[in-house]
Amino acid sequence: MYDISKKETIDNFKEWISIFKSGLREEKLEIPIMLVGGKSDLENDRSCFREDLDKIVKSNLFFNIVECSSKTGKNVDNVFKTLIEEIMKRISLIK
Repeated sequence: MYDISKKETIDNFKEWISIFKSGLREEKLEIPIMLVGGKSDLENDRSCFREDLDKIVKSNLFFNIVECSSKTGKNVDNVFKTLIEEIMKRISLIK
């Protein structure tokens, strides 16, 4: 999760992924990882722009980007819905 109004919160995403994956029992396990931007209610203060974020997603470390606001509730449900749909899709591919 990053703060759309603070670019530095996205700068170390490769390190986050490395730390996350190092905690997995089975390194080959493909867990869907979604990039979530918080504080979307601060659009006027945005310093993380979609063009830069799209490059990160194309790195294939994340399957999607969703921005939300816990203050307004905008897209919070969508974060969980999108992640659950991706998990279910991957489970159906395994069977």
